[in-house]
Amino acid sequence: MTESHTQEEFELNHKNQLLNFEKLIIMLKSLNDSDLRPLDNKLVETLETIFGRIPKNGRVQPEDVFRQAMQSLPEVDSQRMIIENLLEAIKRGDKLGETVDRYQSLGLLSEGFGGNKTDETLTGLGERIVKRKGIWNLVGLTLMQLTVNALKTISKFGQIEPIITIAPVPGLSFAIKGKGMSFYDLYTNLTENIILSEK
Repeated sequence: MTESHTQEEFELNHKNQLLNFEKLIIMLKSLNDSDLRPLDNKLVETLETIFGRIPKNGRVQPEDVFRQAMQSLPEVDSQRMIIENLLEAIKRGDKLGETVDRYQSLGLLSEGFGGNKTDETLTGLGERIVKRKGIWNLVGLTLMQLTVNALKTISKFGQIEPIITIAPVPGLSFAIKGKGMSFYDLYTNLTENIILSEK
């Protein structure tokens, strides 16, 4: 059986993770790199949206946090994939402006360069993209920690053991401890929180 948290432990951990989110928003906003402006703006927009939907005021209920955090995990993963794909495109020698504009036309980024990006001698571009990947990994880990913290406070999930992995890509998985829950029950309980939060 997983170690459970009291409401007070949950609230303290929750506040700490919210502070981490605020630091990450500031970190992303401070990058100020015109070459990667469309990517940076999308990352900030996504993080602020996720942060905005995480309950913060009054007596925060772990069920609400768990539901919102689980719903947000795919959003974090989709932005991670955009960062990785942009890095791969640059490594292949694709032009940054064309790649970003293509991502915008596909709906992956909110804005592009509109064909106005002509400077293709972008020294250190790969390193700058890798920096964003590192920051975004911290976003994922913070959201996963919020999820785990909430799960450990919800009594009906007492038979579920959350596992956060860090390398090579942060991930969150769940294992069943004990005999009180089947894999069907686990899947139903976890997906129910995502589906209900989208209604």
